Amino acid sequence: GRQVSLHEGSQPAWRITSSVQYFFKFVDTKGVDGLIPAGTVTVQPDQPPEIDLQEPDENWIGGPQSVIPLRGQVSDDLSVSEIQLIYRLTDRDPEQETLIPLFHRTAPPRSAADVENGPEIHHVVADWSLSQIPNLQPGSVVSWYLTARDNCGQQKDSPVRTWTLRSAEQLRRHFARQDQRLFSRLRDILQAQQ
Repeated sequence: GRQVSLHEGSQPAWRITSSVQYFFKFVDTKGVDGLIPAGTVTVQPDQPPEIDLQEPDENWIGGPQSVIPLRGQVSDDLSVSEIQLIYRLTDRDPEQETLIPLFHRTAPPRSAADVENGPEIHHVVADWSLSQIPNLQPGSVVSWYLTARDNCGQQKDSPVRTWTLRSAEQLRRHFARQDQRLFSRLRDILQAQQ
């Protein structure tokens, strides 16, 4: 193994790049030595962040004036550096992406010692107002996803969700059909209980 000598007042640089067992060997001024078992340092590779997007679901329906609740969480084994929403208007310019920052770390990252306490979890709670997108109209197609980056620069993207926006009349008809189906199911349940 590798030997690092320590003398009074010295501060050796010891960079650990793989898991290793270590011990201390002491030598007194007369040359008598002894070993003291110390332990093991386990090196784990840094993992990219994880994204758990809870709202909205894939079946969301809305129009150009809708406000979309974004709910979920991003976790990382060490520290989350930033979270962004990225969208494209695929019916206009499918290559042009727009970024909306949702979180940017300003505090120092967690230390390696904090890893023992589990991953860092950052809750995503934001409302995305589609009315802020210029010239959005019924029939516009919006594709979007969340992206998260950790302190080491590793990035993870959520699955892309794509929606075709509806007009107020289309939304009214859609929700009227949903209400009718719900009313019919409730009527059937009540009749079955009689």
